[in-house]
Amino acid sequence: MCPSICGEPCPQSMFCHICAPPKVKNAVVDMIMMTTFEECDPDEAPFIVLACGHAFTFETLDGIMEMAKYYETSLEGSYTRCKQLPSEMWAKAPQCPNCRAPIKVTDVRRYGRPLNKAVLDVTTKKFISKWNARLIAVRKLSGPALVEVSKKKEGLKFGIGYEESSSKREGNERPQKAAARHHLKQLFEQCGISDEDQVMWVTFTAPLEKVHREYSKIQLGCAKSPTKAVYEASVASVERLAKEDELQRGFVGMNIGCGSGSGSIGQPAHPIRETVAMPIPRLDGRLTVESSLGVVEVDLSLFKGISETVMPAAPKAGENALSPRAAWASAAIRILDRSEAGILKLVTLCGEMNLNRKEADLQLLLGNIMCRRLSFCFAHSTDVAGYVMRSGVVIPQLAGRELRIAFAEGVNADVRQRLRAAEGVVPDGYRAVFEKGMNELLATLEEYMKKARLDTFYQAVDQAEKLEIIRAMQSEFHGSGHWYQCPNGHTYTIGECGGAMQSSQCPECGATVGGGGHQLATSNRRDDEFERLIGGR
Repeated sequence: MCPSICGEPCPQSMFCHICAPPKVKNAVVDMIMMTTFEECDPDEAPFIVLACGHAFTFETLDGIMEMAKYYETSLEGSYTRCKQLPSEMWAKAPQCPNCRAPIKVTDVRRYGRPLNKAVLDVTTKKFISKWNARLIAVRKLSGPALVEVSKKKEGLKFGIGYEESSSKREGNERPQKAAARHHLKQLFEQCGISDEDQVMWVTFTAPLEKVHREYSKIQLGCAKSPTKAVYEASVASVERLAKEDELQRGFVGMNIGCGSGSGSIGQPAHPIRETVAMPIPRLDGRLTVESSLGVVEVDLSLFKGISETVMPAAPKAGENALSPRAAWASAAIRILDRSEAGILKLVTLCGEMNLNRKEADLQLLLGNIMCRRLSFCFAHSTDVAGYVMRSGVVIPQLAGRELRIAFAEGVNADVRQRLRAAEGVVPDGYRAVFEKGMNELLATLEEYMKKARLDTFYQAVDQAEKLEIIRAMQSEFHGSGHWYQCPNGHTYTIGECGGAMQSSQCPECGATVGGGGHQLATSNRRDDEFERLIGGR
């Protein structure tokens, strides 16, 4: 009589309970009761012989395989139907209790589900490790890319190609091809940015575009997890079998593998997802959030490039109706729109996956993005009315100072609402760090509100206007002296020899400017851009 269970290969004759050799008879086969092969009755506790040659009772192996997590049992202890696969992963693949040899699904049919789950878990861990290594490598590229971009900004001339008669720049085709593949290509087209400016932009931001491309690859790669592939294949298989069964029988009445018989495929009582007995796969939370956040951070760096490099270089108006600066300002606002939308999706994802610390950080970042929008719109007088309308504050009569105040109040309310939501989920151990960032953000908001009420926002000054200022100073005061900046970056000039002989306060922020004894205050610095314009006139 075979001492094993039905469905498994019959063991060799050496496992006969009567004529087995002493080595087999004395081997422990029940790891719970610590009984030997000779002491166990195969009629009451059948054996399963592993590929390594060690035999164990099925109760012992059922415990090692954690079968209770995979199947529901009757009162008598027999398995009746499948449970959904457990979400926790195997720490390591199941092994023989004696020799630690791996137990493979090809060797023991009874344990197909847990063994296949173990293989899937190992594959998933390798998958996560692979993309995590890619993520770390891309992060290391970000810093050098920003440095390289900052070196390229000198000598850039934007605002080219907006005249109706202009033609595409001839010569080097590589930048033009790169411009056609740039991830902001469609956005730039919608904003009316010329082909020439797009080529200039690609030349300027090529290192950041490479980083963006790598982050995007990680985003796509993380979405193609082994678990998702197995789930989709299982669902497709069940659907195919259900259709075949319908064609053969003329009705839907099939129970696949682990069904209970109480329902059928295609009926609400027994949906395909229950038949598959596998939870819908979810994205790896940390990898998805970090790679998506990397994409947003690159876009924010590109916004900074437009704000600090392109806007000062782009002229305010072309010969036709389109203003190059207006086109670039529109692009900057749309980049912020993309960034806000991306962060909002990540906030939702973090909430679903209980990534509370990251959710709080993202709410802070979202508040900072809103503040950047506020500062940019006030500095460039663009998209302010549109933001007020989108926020639900329909006040078409607003203009000037009133519009600025309404805009600032809308952003202030949005940010504070986000911060209140974040306060409710931030972990206690991270609260001090979060509150520090929150207080800094609120201080920035308060400063913007103050400026809005006092109407002290200023528009960016382009190079031509700076030259006009220098000429006016030289004409009025017979020389412009030298140019400096206060601690907050506000430009001022000291006439005659340009040496500091007295201290004063910056009219914009109240910081100390000037100095004494021809020595500039330590918190002040030379304005290299104005000095360069004087030398290059």
